[in-house]
Amino acid sequence: MSSCEFAYSDDSASVSDDDIDSFSPLSSARLQSRPAYKVVDERGLFTLRREVMDKVKSILGVSENEAEGLLGHKKWDSDAAVTSFFENERASRVASGLIDPDNDPDREKLASTSSERTSTISSCGICFESLSPAKSKSVGCGHAFCQECWQGYLSHKVDDGLMCSDIRCPHPKCPIRVPEAMTRRILEPDAGARFDSFLLKSFVEQCATLKPCVGADCNKAIMFEVAPTQPTNVECDCGSKFCWLCLKQPHTPIACDIVSKWILKNTSEAENANWILSHTRPCPKCRRPVEKNGGT
Repeated sequence: MSSCEFAYSDDSASVSDDDIDSFSPLSSARLQSRPAYKVVDERGLFTLRREVMDKVKSILGVSENEAEGLLGHKKWDSDAAVTSFFENERASRVASGLIDPDNDPDREKLASTSSERTSTISSCGICFESLSPAKSKSVGCGHAFCQECWQGYLSHKVDDGLMCSDIRCPHPKCPIRVPEAMTRRILEPDAGARFDSFLLKSFVEQCATLKPCVGADCNKAIMFEVAPTQPTNVECDCGSKFCWLCLKQPHTPIACDIVSKWILKNTSEAENANWILSHTRPCPKCRRPVEKNGGT
């Protein structure tokens, strides 16, 4: 069973009536001829991501920030996140960048005094400028920074691309993650939009039942109810057709590794041909390409 289990609803993806019918248990013959998949737009991806978070929040009784951290650490595999949490909550929290005051005495002391530290802090941990408690911001680890430094730090992280899906406290060696909601509040609108876009791309890349469309400037994804293990041709709403497994041009029933080797072979031969054309000339007698290295 795939880790990303979603409810297939009209408002979470663009799908035709035929696609809806293909998910019916009564249409087994059609499922054999065409694997069931859906084209999901950005709005649908946000909905799917929210469903996974809500599932983990409900099962574990954790906050949204904690669910984000646990899922991010387990590559959005909800089953793995839940299992890891139940097996060893403390280790799971630490690995996910979450504060664990119940099982770590040192962390408990830090968390219990964080508000006191924030109320008495006199300078930002980055620019060292004086700041009032009302203008300082922390992720609960006791390290406080001013609004301007937070904004610069988070904007820089967004510039790093997909890495911004797991931002940690600016303090050196502090492992506590920055909640997504806090990041959105601090970033400027344009940077916030880029941040959300990277979150979606990271989600699609990590989820076992999703693959991004290969079309230029297309932000949609192809979702299977059960991820195929054999080459499977798909078509996005933008018109792009590709193999879901390797994201190359459709090649069913040829295996993906064979296609990759064929592409590599053709590329190598093309490079050889370009070198021959650039560095040789036809022999006056046999017309075979020969390399001129001196003489006339």
